[in-house]
Amino acid sequence: MSETLFNDKLSVLMEYGLSESHASKLVVGCMHYKNNGGVDPATYWQDSNNFNIRDEFFLIVNSHMVIFPLLVDQDVSDIEDWLGELQVAYLYYHKLNAQSIRSFDQLLSLKCYADAFAICRTLQSRVNMFLLCALSPKLFPHWTKYPNDPRYREGRVRKELASLGINTMDHVYKLASEIIHGHFSGNNDIGFFTKGLFVDIPAIHHQLYSILKFLLAASTYAFIQASLIGLKSNSDLKHVADLDLLFEHFFTNILVASRIDHFRTIIGEERHWKKTGTDRYNPGGVYSFDRIKEQIKHFHNTSSEKGKLSKKYQLNND
Repeated sequence: MSETLFNDKLSVLMEYGLSESHASKLVVGCMHYKNNGGVDPATYWQDSNNFNIRDEFFLIVNSHMVIFPLLVDQDVSDIEDWLGELQVAYLYYHKLNAQSIRSFDQLLSLKCYADAFAICRTLQSRVNMFLLCALSPKLFPHWTKYPNDPRYREGRVRKELASLGINTMDHVYKLASEIIHGHFSGNNDIGFFTKGLFVDIPAIHHQLYSILKFLLAASTYAFIQASLIGLKSNSDLKHVADLDLLFEHFFTNILVASRIDHFRTIIGEERHWKKTGTDRYNPGGVYSFDRIKEQIKHFHNTSSEKGKLSKKYQLNND
């Protein structure tokens, strides 16, 4: 990535309203991604007065990417053991997510919406598993050894997170599953029966970028919250605390669930609504960022009142 392009992106992000520190971190993230074969930053963040949903998506993507170079510089002695285990999980998913993001962006440029939804569901499964590991990092090495253990099935992971009050956007998973399995209803919802093979449908284009924006944000935010607890070095904590402030900024604009243009993302089709009582339903929502932060603190505090997963996820019972 050339110095000119670096400075251009830095300038656009600061004009968009980010601090120099936050803008610099995001540009470092996009440099890391671009230099390793990722999406070319020359294709986004071009005009601070005309930020579209793809530009917003890459704000989250590169907040996710910048964590890799930050981890490389950390000393193992400055990390709590449990956080070291979680870092291994994050790095494992980092490469998979980097590939999925590039594929997803390419598929949307080609108007292949059904395949893009398949990537959404794949990444959603990773995010949910990572959130579970953020609460109990010892689960990650156990999962790598026993990947077919029933407790790690996607539905059970989502159910465990839901029991802790964490919304995992079930409605998105159900819609993507219908599309993957070729169901008429799911494909009809994404305009599959519109005349033509590769049809530009702006509403679906926007919906997909919004979905993946919230998915990536959930895992990145969870890792930031865990790092704020598990890091010992003040210099490392300073960088992570700055990322935390960046997300606080995102929560006032690009991650506001109630934004009108997020409607298709947060409200599922009626058949996907979850019944919560007599004549009461949960129509969807997004990942519960406040709850993620609260539960990570609860699970990793030093008191005797630590949070615990249900019995089947407590490995000392194996």
